[in-house]
Amino acid sequence: MAKAESNDFYLAFDVFTGWKKRVTEASTSITVFSPYIDTTLLKLLSSSKLQKSDIIVVTDFNPESILENQYQLRAIKKLEAEGN
Repeated sequence: MAKAESNDFYLAFDVFTGWKKRVTEASTSITVFSPYIDTTLLKLLSSSKLQKSDIIVVTDFNPESILENQYQLRAIKKLEAEGN
């Protein structure tokens, strides 16, 4: 991936293939820091062969932002139900 210029931006779709390769190749653990999560992240993490206990997702539990976006709340609930 080329180095981003100050006016460039990338969407998850733009980097998904690279992320998926890294997740699939991870042999010890995966840690994700993101202010926003949705089903894209869940799909990505499902490609890992690691145990659920070896996958950590760190996000912001700001009630205002979670309640404004139902997709983030659903993703957080699913991660929690799966033990992440």
